[in-house]
Amino acid sequence: MTAQCLYQSNTADLAGMGRQRKACLRAVRKLQWRLTGELTSDTPPTMPLLMRPAVKQIIASAEREEFNTLLIGDPADLLCEPQELEALLSVLNAHDIHVFGCQRGRWVEQNGRHFSPLPSLSWAEDDILLPREGVIS
Repeated sequence: MTAQCLYQSNTADLAGMGRQRKACLRAVRKLQWRLTGELTSDTPPTMPLLMRPAVKQIIASAEREEFNTLLIGDPADLLCEPQELEALLSVLNAHDIHVFGCQRGRWVEQNGRHFSPLPSLSWAEDDILLPREGVIS
């Protein structure tokens, strides 16, 4: 699997970005996926999800078939309405991109998608060393 990570900044939770990144990088390492990019959405949550520059970049990368899995910490991390998330999932589904929520260790898509069970993994907070910039171990 090739993956990209998407993080959402949140001024109400300054440590949240670190937790999102740690969860995503832990999943990449444990599942042995190849990370092709990390994007951060610094826009306020009042901006529609599909209009956020980082999300537009994700969609453009999906159109170019640069990855097949989008990793987010948790759907709640995107700070959007459920229908906005569903719209993003629909767009990504059209490009056969899967979305994985790393903090809970499960796929985000609902209905119609069937995956083999993930291996039993420890998602403990202290089991990852953050890589140097651009290097995933």
